[in-house]
Amino acid sequence: MEPVYWVLLILAVLYVPFWFWVRLSPKAEKYNLKTYGPAIMVRTKLGMRLIDKYSKYHRFWRFFGTFSLIVSFFLMIVIMYILIVGVLNISNNINSGGMGIEYALAIPGLNPLLPLGFGIIGLIVAVCLHELAHGMQTASNGMRVSSTGLLHLVIPMGAFVEPNEEDVQKAGRRVKLDLYTAGISTNFVVGTIAFLIFSGVMLGGISSPYGDQAAIYGITSDSPAYDSGIPSGSIIESINGEEFDLDVYEYSWVPGDVVTISYIAENSAGTVDITWGVHIETVVSGSPADDAGLEKHWFLLSFTDSNGIETLIYTASQFQSYMSETSPGDTI
Repeated sequence: MEPVYWVLLILAVLYVPFWFWVRLSPKAEKYNLKTYGPAIMVRTKLGMRLIDKYSKYHRFWRFFGTFSLIVSFFLMIVIMYILIVGVLNISNNINSGGMGIEYALAIPGLNPLLPLGFGIIGLIVAVCLHELAHGMQTASNGMRVSSTGLLHLVIPMGAFVEPNEEDVQKAGRRVKLDLYTAGISTNFVVGTIAFLIFSGVMLGGISSPYGDQAAIYGITSDSPAYDSGIPSGSIIESINGEEFDLDVYEYSWVPGDVVTISYIAENSAGTVDITWGVHIETVVSGSPADDAGLEKHWFLLSFTDSNGIETLIYTASQFQSYMSETSPGDTI
């Protein structure tokens, strides 16, 4: 079992008796603990002064409410589009594998895409600003904020701002919409700012002396590249002494030739001899390729159209580009 599943299992085993204690013990209220469905609410007064101080700018929060409605409607359309496209492509992706549960959980340190330190900082900033926006919009519209706090369900699920229930029920529709959409638009603004800082400031300072030279993204086992020993991630400096460009298809050598590749890797550099061509990793049994006699580990060297014009195939992307211009039933 993967470590992430063990961690979640241990947390769940510890959480269940704690939830029952909060549910049944009168002492839980003393510690501001309360069950909320399967979750536990930890009530605090953190951030209340900040909410009172900045919620006084009523004109700004009125404008922000209108902005939030527009942003939320826009994001709703985008999300619906993503869901519809996802459903339409289920049949294409159902057998293509998938990611583990660790990618679905936004837990720094467990999710491979979220480093522990920066992940925790980012999560705290996003959650706190999201809930502060709810709180300020609540107070700005004359409603009381009963408490703030943390929502816990096996793992911390987020923070919350708890408006007074009676005040919310008495509020008009527009006020409620301003309240509910404030957090969404705040996360959108914070995310946009973070993206601009990252792409404009940080990425602007990243450069490479190798420019746009081709690199080896990955190596398939039992392939000519694998047998040659060239490291994954290597940058191709030249092939047979010629500079190699993925968009150029005219060289002194042709697909099928054994070429000498000069490369540079993280801690090494060298040359290897590899047969160049689009390598066939597998042939589906009973497919037209199988019926035509193509075999695993062969190379696709060229295509010839109905006019007898031959096109050499140097790269997989060139192969895909050529195939995109064909139609089902065409013979190549």
